[in-house]
Amino acid sequence: CPRLSRTEHPQLFEAVDAVAAAMGVRPPGGIAIEDSFDISVSVGVRRWVLHIGVPMWMSMTGEQRAAVVANRVAASRHFHSWGGLVVRSADMFEDAYNVGGRLDRWLRYPEQVKPVAVLRLPLMAYMAAKDRLTRDSGLRLSYWCDRRAAEATSPSAMAGALVRLHSAIGRASGRLS
Repeated sequence: CPRLSRTEHPQLFEAVDAVAAAMGVRPPGGIAIEDSFDISVSVGVRRWVLHIGVPMWMSMTGEQRAAVVANRVAASRHFHSWGGLVVRSADMFEDAYNVGGRLDRWLRYPEQVKPVAVLRLPLMAYMAAKDRLTRDSGLRLSYWCDRRAAEATSPSAMAGALVRLHSAIGRASGRLS
Protein backbone atom coordinates (compact mmCIF):
# COMPACT_ATOMS: atom_id res chain seq x y z
CA CYS A 1 0.00 0.00 0.00
CA PRO A 2 1.28 3.46 -0.85
CA ARG A 3 2.77 5.60 1.90
CA LEU A 4 2.33 9.32 2.18
CA SER A 5 5.27 11.60 2.81
CA ARG A 6 5.42 14.32 5.45
CA THR A 7 6.52 16.90 2.91
CA GLU A 8 3.64 16.24 0.50
CA HIS A 9 0.90 15.98 3.16
CA PRO A 10 1.98 18.20 6.07
CA GLN A 11 -1.56 19.01 7.29
CA LEU A 12 -2.52 15.35 7.64
CA PHE A 13 0.71 14.55 9.47
CA GLU A 14 0.28 17.58 11.75
CA ALA A 15 -3.24 16.46 12.66
CA VAL A 16 -2.13 12.87 13.32
CA ASP A 17 0.93 14.09 15.27
CA ALA A 18 -1.36 16.25 17.45
CA VAL A 19 -3.60 13.26 18.22
CA ALA A 20 -0.54 11.12 18.99
CA ALA A 21 0.79 13.80 21.35
CA ALA A 22 -2.59 13.98 23.11
CA MET A 23 -2.43 10.20 23.56
CA GLY A 24 1.13 10.34 24.89
CA VAL A 25 2.87 8.52 22.04
CA ARG A 26 5.47 9.42 19.45
CA PRO A 27 4.35 10.57 16.00
CA PRO A 28 3.79 7.84 13.43
CA GLY A 29 6.60 6.52 11.30
CA GLY A 30 4.30 6.79 8.32
CA ILE A 31 0.78 6.91 6.98
CA ALA A 32 -0.33 4.31 4.45
CA ILE A 33 -3.36 4.64 2.19
CA GLU A 34 -5.54 1.59 1.49
CA ASP A 35 -8.72 0.78 -0.37
CA SER A 36 -10.57 -0.61 2.65
CA PHE A 37 -13.25 0.30 5.13
CA ASP A 38 -10.96 0.33 8.13
CA ILE A 39 -8.50 2.58 9.84
CA SER A 40 -5.82 0.69 11.73
CA VAL A 41 -2.36 0.93 13.20
CA SER A 42 0.50 -1.47 12.65
CA VAL A 43 3.12 -1.49 15.34
CA GLY A 44 6.81 -1.92 14.65
CA VAL A 45 9.74 -2.11 17.03
CA ARG A 46 10.36 1.64 17.03
CA ARG A 47 7.51 3.28 15.12
CA TRP A 48 3.88 2.76 14.31
CA VAL A 49 2.17 3.27 10.97
CA LEU A 50 -1.37 4.57 10.50
CA HIS A 51 -3.28 2.70 7.77
CA ILE A 52 -6.12 4.78 6.38
CA GLY A 53 -8.90 3.12 4.44
CA VAL A 54 -9.88 5.88 2.03
CA PRO A 55 -13.61 5.00 1.73
CA MET A 56 -14.01 5.06 5.51
CA TRP A 57 -11.87 8.18 5.94
CA MET A 58 -13.85 10.13 3.36
CA SER A 59 -17.17 9.25 5.03
CA MET A 60 -16.12 10.75 8.38
CA THR A 61 -16.04 14.27 9.73
CA GLY A 62 -12.76 15.78 10.91
CA GLU A 63 -13.66 15.16 14.56
CA GLN A 64 -14.57 11.54 13.83
CA ARG A 65 -11.27 11.02 12.02
CA ALA A 66 -9.37 12.38 15.01
CA ALA A 67 -11.40 10.13 17.34
CA VAL A 68 -10.65 7.00 15.30
CA VAL A 69 -6.96 7.84 15.10
CA ALA A 70 -6.93 8.40 18.88
CA ASN A 71 -8.70 5.07 19.39
CA ARG A 72 -6.22 3.19 17.21
CA VAL A 73 -3.23 4.95 18.79
CA ALA A 74 -4.52 3.98 22.24
CA ALA A 75 -4.60 0.36 21.11
CA SER A 76 -1.06 0.61 19.76
CA ARG A 77 0.12 1.90 23.16
CA HIS A 78 -1.09 -1.36 24.70
CA PHE A 79 1.04 -3.38 22.31
CA HIS A 80 4.15 -1.49 23.43
CA SER A 81 3.40 -2.25 27.09
CA TRP A 82 4.61 -5.24 29.12
CA GLY A 83 1.14 -6.82 29.03
CA GLY A 84 1.01 -6.46 25.26
CA LEU A 85 4.44 -8.07 24.95
CA VAL A 86 3.35 -11.04 27.07
CA VAL A 87 0.17 -11.57 25.05
CA ARG A 88 1.93 -11.14 21.67
CA SER A 89 4.67 -13.55 22.74
CA ALA A 90 2.12 -16.08 23.90
CA ASP A 91 0.17 -15.76 20.66
CA MET A 92 3.33 -16.22 18.57
CA PHE A 93 4.24 -19.29 20.65
CA GLU A 94 0.80 -20.79 20.10
CA ASP A 95 0.83 -19.98 16.40
CA ALA A 96 4.20 -21.64 16.05
CA TYR A 97 3.51 -24.77 18.09
CA ASN A 98 -0.24 -25.29 18.20
CA VAL A 99 -0.65 -26.34 14.58
CA GLY A 100 -3.72 -28.59 14.40
CA GLY A 101 -4.18 -28.63 18.17
CA ARG A 102 -0.76 -30.18 18.72
CA LEU A 103 -0.12 -28.36 22.01
CA ASP A 104 -3.51 -29.41 23.36
CA ARG A 105 -2.85 -33.02 22.31
CA TRP A 106 0.58 -32.91 23.99
CA LEU A 107 -0.95 -31.69 27.22
CA ARG A 108 -3.70 -34.33 27.22
CA TYR A 109 -1.62 -37.31 26.09
CA PRO A 110 2.02 -36.67 27.08
CA GLU A 111 2.87 -40.37 26.99
CA GLN A 112 2.50 -40.32 23.18
CA VAL A 113 5.25 -37.72 22.89
CA LYS A 114 7.94 -38.68 25.41
CA PRO A 115 10.14 -35.51 25.22
CA VAL A 116 7.13 -33.31 25.86
CA ALA A 117 6.07 -35.25 28.97
CA VAL A 118 8.76 -33.40 30.93
CA LEU A 119 7.32 -30.06 29.79
CA ARG A 120 3.71 -30.91 30.59
CA LEU A 121 3.46 -29.05 33.90
CA PRO A 122 5.30 -25.90 32.72
CA LEU A 123 3.15 -25.81 29.56
CA MET A 124 -0.04 -26.23 31.59
CA ALA A 125 1.08 -23.42 33.91
CA TYR A 126 1.85 -21.23 30.92
CA MET A 127 -1.57 -21.88 29.33
CA ALA A 128 -3.37 -21.20 32.62
CA ALA A 129 -1.43 -17.95 33.17
CA LYS A 130 -2.09 -16.77 29.62
CA ASP A 131 -5.79 -17.55 29.96
CA ARG A 132 -5.96 -15.64 33.24
CA LEU A 133 -4.05 -12.65 31.85
CA THR A 134 -6.02 -12.40 28.62
CA ARG A 135 -9.54 -13.36 29.71
CA ASP A 136 -11.81 -10.50 28.73
CA SER A 137 -8.76 -8.34 28.09
CA GLY A 138 -9.78 -7.65 24.51
CA LEU A 139 -13.08 -6.18 25.59
CA ARG A 140 -11.50 -4.20 28.42
CA LEU A 141 -8.84 -2.88 26.03
CA SER A 142 -11.54 -1.84 23.56
CA TYR A 143 -13.46 0.06 26.23
CA TRP A 144 -10.27 1.68 27.51
CA CYS A 145 -9.30 2.79 23.97
CA ASP A 146 -12.79 4.19 23.37
CA ARG A 147 -12.66 6.15 26.63
CA ARG A 148 -9.17 7.52 25.94
CA ALA A 149 -10.17 8.57 22.44
CA ALA A 150 -13.32 10.28 23.72
CA GLU A 151 -11.21 12.15 26.31
CA ALA A 152 -8.71 13.24 23.66
CA THR A 153 -11.37 14.37 21.16
CA SER A 154 -15.02 14.40 22.20
CA PRO A 155 -17.54 11.74 23.25
CA SER A 156 -19.88 12.60 20.37
CA ALA A 157 -17.08 12.33 17.80
CA MET A 158 -16.01 8.96 19.19
CA ALA A 159 -19.59 7.69 19.22
CA GLY A 160 -20.13 8.79 15.62
CA ALA A 161 -16.87 7.22 14.51
CA LEU A 162 -17.72 3.92 16.22
CA VAL A 163 -21.13 3.81 14.55
CA ARG A 164 -19.50 4.34 11.15
CA LEU A 165 -16.78 1.76 11.76
CA HIS A 166 -19.07 -0.92 13.12
CA SER A 167 -21.70 -0.45 10.44
CA ALA A 168 -19.01 -0.66 7.72
CA ILE A 169 -17.56 -3.80 9.29
CA GLY A 170 -21.05 -5.29 9.58
CA ARG A 171 -21.80 -4.55 5.92
CA ALA A 172 -18.47 -5.98 4.81
CA SER A 173 -19.08 -9.18 6.74
CA GLY A 174 -22.65 -9.53 5.42
CA ARG A 175 -24.25 -9.10 8.85
CA LEU A 176 -25.86 -5.79 7.88
CA SER A 177 -27.57 -5.09 4.60
